[in-house]
Amino acid sequence: MVSPRDDTSRPATGRQQPYGSVWFESRWYRFLLTYTLVAGMVTAIFAWIAFDHRLVHRERLAAREAGLVDSEQEWLEALFVRTQANLRVLAADDDLYVFLASGREEARLTLEMQQRLFLEVQNGSYSRLCLLDNAGRPVINVVDRRHFEPVPPESLSPAFAGKALARRVAALAPGRVAMIALAPPPISATAGYTPGLVLRFMTPVFDSPGQLRGTLLLDYRGERVIEGMNRCSAKSLGTLFLVDQDGLVLVDAHDGVAGHPAGNGGRADFARLHPDLWRAMKAGGSGQRLTANGLFTYVAIAPALAGDDDPDVPGPAGRALSPPATTVYLASFVSTERCRAYLWNELIDLLYAYLVAMGGVAVGAWFYSGVQQKRLAVQRDLGQSHSMLNSLIAASPLAIFALDATEVVTIWNPAAEQMFGWPAAEVVGNRLSAVARRPGCFPDHVWTRVLNGETVTGLEFRPCRRDGRAVDLVMAAAPVRNEQGEVAVIMALAADITVQKASAAALVDAKEAAEAANRAKSQFLANMSHEIRTPMNGVIGMLDLLHESLPVGQQAEYVAIAHRAADNMLAVINGILDFSKIEAGTLQLEAVPFVLRQAVEKGVGPLRAEAAQKGVELAMVYADVVPEQVVGDPVRTVQIIVNLVGNAVKFTRQGRIRLAIGAEPAGNDTLMLAITVSDTGIGIPADRLAAIFEPFSQADGSMTRHYGGTGLGLSIVRKLATAMGGKVWVSSEPGKGSTFICTVTVGTALTQPQPETGAGVPAAEQPAPVASPGPGSSGRPLRILYAEDSPVNQEVITIVLQRDGHRVTVVDNGEAVLELLDREEFDLVLMDLQMPLMDGFEATRQIRRRDRERGGHLPVIALTAHAIDGAREKCRAAGMDDYLSKPFTAEKLRALLACHGGPVRGPGGAALVGKEGGSGIAAAHGTEIVDELAGAMAANDAEQIEMVAARLKRLAGEARLERLADEAFRIQLAARRNDPNKYPALLEAVRSLAGALPGSGTAVVGNEGEDPAGKQRPVG
Repeated sequence: MVSPRDDTSRPATGRQQPYGSVWFESRWYRFLLTYTLVAGMVTAIFAWIAFDHRLVHRERLAAREAGLVDSEQEWLEALFVRTQANLRVLAADDDLYVFLASGREEARLTLEMQQRLFLEVQNGSYSRLCLLDNAGRPVINVVDRRHFEPVPPESLSPAFAGKALARRVAALAPGRVAMIALAPPPISATAGYTPGLVLRFMTPVFDSPGQLRGTLLLDYRGERVIEGMNRCSAKSLGTLFLVDQDGLVLVDAHDGVAGHPAGNGGRADFARLHPDLWRAMKAGGSGQRLTANGLFTYVAIAPALAGDDDPDVPGPAGRALSPPATTVYLASFVSTERCRAYLWNELIDLLYAYLVAMGGVAVGAWFYSGVQQKRLAVQRDLGQSHSMLNSLIAASPLAIFALDATEVVTIWNPAAEQMFGWPAAEVVGNRLSAVARRPGCFPDHVWTRVLNGETVTGLEFRPCRRDGRAVDLVMAAAPVRNEQGEVAVIMALAADITVQKASAAALVDAKEAAEAANRAKSQFLANMSHEIRTPMNGVIGMLDLLHESLPVGQQAEYVAIAHRAADNMLAVINGILDFSKIEAGTLQLEAVPFVLRQAVEKGVGPLRAEAAQKGVELAMVYADVVPEQVVGDPVRTVQIIVNLVGNAVKFTRQGRIRLAIGAEPAGNDTLMLAITVSDTGIGIPADRLAAIFEPFSQADGSMTRHYGGTGLGLSIVRKLATAMGGKVWVSSEPGKGSTFICTVTVGTALTQPQPETGAGVPAAEQPAPVASPGPGSSGRPLRILYAEDSPVNQEVITIVLQRDGHRVTVVDNGEAVLELLDREEFDLVLMDLQMPLMDGFEATRQIRRRDRERGGHLPVIALTAHAIDGAREKCRAAGMDDYLSKPFTAEKLRALLACHGGPVRGPGGAALVGKEGGSGIAAAHGTEIVDELAGAMAANDAEQIEMVAARLKRLAGEARLERLADEAFRIQLAARRNDPNKYPALLEAVRSLAGALPGSGTAVVGNEGEDPAGKQRPVG
């Protein structure tokens, strides 16, 4: 998928985009476009607000001023009502009636004291409480001295009362209150006292009989009215003022100074200045008017006066309820300049709001343009991803198709068209089953599984194309879910595996052919092993018989040469067979405990003698960390060492050979053995170091090479080392020698070491584990049935067995074996495996069936030239008791006979018993050879001495007499070096060892089962 780009990125193309295209896709373009559109809308809205601002804000101003005036009116009316109530209470005081009735001074003082207390309690709201008689003279005059200077009583009559005011108050009914707003001038220029505005409340006073006795007046301080008007004016844009009923301004709230009566100057005449407005004020109770000077808001305040309708206030019968109370007008004036300033302030606030709105529009437009840029980038990327996905689907070599929940095809790529044969125009939009009507074209059950939420993979099916041709396909299908978690789409992929199927079939055929070839190769190896070993068995057997006839002189030399040639040929055959096993992968490694040093000594023993013949020292060194016993394959381990040491012996003419074995832990109870073989031989050129480990390759491959061999020894070493978890490498210098280092992995043995009998000998040549002795173990001659189709082997084995005193009957096939067993009794059967008519396996199975029917057990020993792996197991499975591979030694055959049939017998019927089944030599025979050796030494015949010593060494090896064999070998070396001075001592040593032998007819007991100085002589 294409990753989303940032807001400043643009899709990369192969050519440069035009400037205009880049500009129109930029963020700045989207910002300016968005800002212009939104700013235009905001400007239009604010323009409409500004257009309507004059009217709206003028109405708002008028409503505001009217509200303030109404609030002040309510406050003044509440003040009037409270003052009237206080005055009525004072007029109804009992002490006042007492004073009016008695006229005594004490009563007057009491009344004055109570009135003074009343003023003090009112906390300065009232400035004066005065009782006037009918003539307007003050009878009691109480002034709040805490707030006012004392005023002479005589000044009250002309300034505060007057005859007209007294008459008007006297006309009031009992309990009625009249109010007049006064703004008196200063008392005198020197007094400096200005009483200011006074709201005078007056009520008539009557005695008990109801006679008018005077007027009680209460002056409310104008400063308190001014304070209230100032509080209200602080909220108003204009000026609050009071106008009396004559049109004169009583109080201007901003000036706070009352006017003066007309004619005295300084007092504004509102009626004269604004006649039209004054007439409107007199005509209506309240209202507003806009003039050229400004906005006027007014209201008339006429205090509600108590009258006769009040049941608590008695009055004289028949008295008129007139005149009305004085009216005061409360007005507010906002000048034209202040109206304009108010409107401009509102416009400035509107302008501020407009600027803030435009800033917000700019910020919003910038962020919106960024969001739009990202959205468009995401859309562009999604479009590119969609195009890329479509391109990938279209270019995919796999068939990709999709179905919805109703199995209607929604995607059908070109590969699907080519694979199935139906074009997309016929498939998309239709049900797949309706398009491909042939049964089996598509696995319909798969769609049901996928719709149930299952993912199907690796489904192979063979549908029919539109043209009817069948193809092999493999398909995978998976559900695609929507936001609700329901399967909405089935996505399927299919691949054509017709070619792969054909290739797999061809591969199977090739595998079967290879297996058949491998079986043919194995059979060929088995046949070749049989065909080569069978005549070799006769050759070596006849040579052995010839050797046992005790040839002398040149005949003995010829026999020895023939033996060496036969041994070399057998080594070549075994090497080729081992290499073939490894190459075919049929080599099986064992994992058994064995004594490492003992196995190595036995395997290297013959090579030590060969090196000694060449005058080369062979030294063996074992590191202290090398355990005595290890777990592994003893045969293959020794084979590696023998091949390396044998190679060193072959290419070393003089000097020494050193075999060193070390070890180091490899983990998990395993050891890594390090086998080092160094020599002072001819060395290897640097350009041939890599080639010497190749099969059939030698360092010197020329026609004039001095050293023979097949070139398989080192190749086998490398393959065996690899199979045993190690490796091999070499360092060499021509003319100075070579050092081979090989590592193999072995286990650490936890059990005690056990003596070994066949370590270092190839598995095909080792005798099977010794079975319990059978019939004939008492020493009598055995009746042996020998099945063999090779006349040479028949003759060789027959001679060997007959010389041991056994009776032998020879047949050439398995059917003859069964026929003879039905007629005669035998102690043991020697069975060849590959024979005409009936092979040895089938014949053995028939023998075992007969044993089960008749009871008993007839030992059957396999004698075969099949030396490949698995032959021993097949023999065991067929019921054979033991297995011996051709060519074999007479000692091995005699050991098997001793285990399964009776004691081993030597030539002429003499019993030969060796340790662990080994054989010996007759004492008389040994004495004759020693005498013959002494005669040759007396004649100083070096050639004859060497021949006799060789025969003595061979016989000592067969008898397991290692010391005798070593002394015979030293005699051979002395003869080769023509050193007669050593003859007497060597002859005496040999005679002493031979003299220790028992007399003729007795058994000779040897040390071990193998000849350390030479190889065993195969006889059969």
